[in-house]
Amino acid sequence: MAKILHANAEITLKSVALSLILVALLATANAYLALKAGLTISASIPAAIISLAILSRFKGSTRFESNIVQTAASTGEALAAGMAFTLPAFMILGLWGEFDTYHSMMLSWVGGMLGVLFVVPLRKLILADTRLIFPEGRVIGNILKGEADAGSLVEMIQASLLAAMISFLQLGWQVAAEYYAVWFKFGSTITGISLGFSPALLGAGYIIGMRVAVSLLVGLCLGWIIGVPVFILLNQVGLQQDAALIAQEVWQANIRCMGVGVLFVGGFATIIALLAPAVKDVCLLKKKQNKTLSPRRRSLSAEADLSFRVLVFLFILCLAIISYYFYQIESALLHYGQPLIFLAIFLLSVMFVICFGYIATAICGYIAGLIGSSLNPVSSISIMIIIVSAVFLFPFQAVLNSNDWLIVIVMSMTTIATCSAAIAGDTMQDLKAGQMIGATPWVMQLMMVIGVSVAALLIPQVLNVLFKAYGVAGTASAIGKDSASVLAAPQAGLIAMLAKGVFTGELHWSMVSIGVIMGCVCLGIEKKLLAIESNWQLSTVAVGMGIYLPFATTTALIIGAYFNVVIGRKLAVCSNGFKQAAEQRAMMYASGLIAGSAVMGLVLAVPFIAYGNTDILRIIPAGYEFLTQIAGCLSVMVIFYGMYRAVDRKKV
Repeated sequence: MAKILHANAEITLKSVALSLILVALLATANAYLALKAGLTISASIPAAIISLAILSRFKGSTRFESNIVQTAASTGEALAAGMAFTLPAFMILGLWGEFDTYHSMMLSWVGGMLGVLFVVPLRKLILADTRLIFPEGRVIGNILKGEADAGSLVEMIQASLLAAMISFLQLGWQVAAEYYAVWFKFGSTITGISLGFSPALLGAGYIIGMRVAVSLLVGLCLGWIIGVPVFILLNQVGLQQDAALIAQEVWQANIRCMGVGVLFVGGFATIIALLAPAVKDVCLLKKKQNKTLSPRRRSLSAEADLSFRVLVFLFILCLAIISYYFYQIESALLHYGQPLIFLAIFLLSVMFVICFGYIATAICGYIAGLIGSSLNPVSSISIMIIIVSAVFLFPFQAVLNSNDWLIVIVMSMTTIATCSAAIAGDTMQDLKAGQMIGATPWVMQLMMVIGVSVAALLIPQVLNVLFKAYGVAGTASAIGKDSASVLAAPQAGLIAMLAKGVFTGELHWSMVSIGVIMGCVCLGIEKKLLAIESNWQLSTVAVGMGIYLPFATTTALIIGAYFNVVIGRKLAVCSNGFKQAAEQRAMMYASGLIAGSAVMGLVLAVPFIAYGNTDILRIIPAGYEFLTQIAGCLSVMVIFYGMYRAVDRKKV
């Protein structure tokens, strides 16, 4: 036991203790924010900063211990996000009369554990892809390495403080708006624009650069600039309500389905590209670990994953729990004298969970490397899984004469796969950070297992308390509660609508089909540009995300990417030595924007949870939105001015 706790000075008693504390705190905060606003904050960066600040007070602490802490903490908050996006749908659909903590633990643990297990064979493949930039992973790695020059660290600290202050003004006091939107009626349709001012998104946009941002812009134009007005015009949508509200409702209910179709094509193409080498890597995993390395060298190797025996044991345990869960749900079919139907549905359920879990892990692991885990479209993965699984189970509807069983099965598979997807995005960033500092993969993966286990036990209890205290929109728990404090759970509401709509025929298959066609066109263009080695590139997945993401989110990323272009033009005429140092300072500044905004988001979660109201700190009364929007625009200018000054500063 002592050898494990001090393996390479990574897992120690103090790092494990701090990990468990942060798993509980950050997962609780993320669960509330996901239910209240449909948003989550990646906790890897703040967890790394917090762990460094705390562990630095202990003699002999290392960056590897801090890496372990942030790995476990991010695993817990990622699992909380996956659970909060899906589990409320069971109550919204009336499948649970009250929150079922027992089944929630089973579904979340299996989903999180499958995410960890599937990441292991995909780790080397995805980390080796030079096209992937891993925004948060590189930020965490730079924080843990501490190898940036003193000036760069100063820039990061200053940017963190600035982002924290602006985020407090936006989310806390609400004297500065997070976005500016203007929508107006134009003939028989509606048009408009929305600009995002979030410091974290501006920093993320700078890091991902203009190549990815161009694909996001294409998706933005297809979904918002063209899609929303054309849909309103062709379908003669009534214009009696506010223009912005109509645009939001049309995008939410229809255009997002088109984005799901594009994401389905891009994700499927990604799976095809990753599947063969991933299977090969799994087959060679046991051989490499048992023959190439001795047990001692294997434990010390910087490239060693969890042993093959451990992976097999955990996988069999997951399979056993999955089988038991679905047997409990579907065994009623045996009492109705339908053993063949029971066997068919049971085998399909277990098989789909494994397949969907791997698919979700691979897609989100890749997307995390492309544009970061904070923007990972976990909810779109949920939608894709609902659609596919419902199509396969739909033929049983006529035999069973009931939708409830099928919806429960579909929702269960979706919950497991969503948790896997959420885990994949964050853990891939963690593994990238670990690679940068030379951490041992198997040690990090062991902490991921611990983080998943703790979160799976804790978060269902937290969700149950939140449901009872505040209520969830669309459920009986919201009756009699203050509407301002009721948890909206927007993702869960959308998932519930789709799960029911597939079996009742209410889903907009036409919009999904249009998205699939658009995705195929984008994929063809993407392959063509790669074949001719053009400077312009197109990512089908990023196009789909541009359609699926909110308008303000995408524009904030594009604005941040434009900062990158302006800075790049300024540095193009500089000497190589100054250019390299300036680029580092700009990247650290952008990293500071993400870190400061994320930390402030977690800090503000404390009063939000305590009072059950995200407006508790607001000091601007209604009717002054225009002034807050001006303040939001000014905040972007301040951020850009600070970055420009950071780049222009003479090297010391």
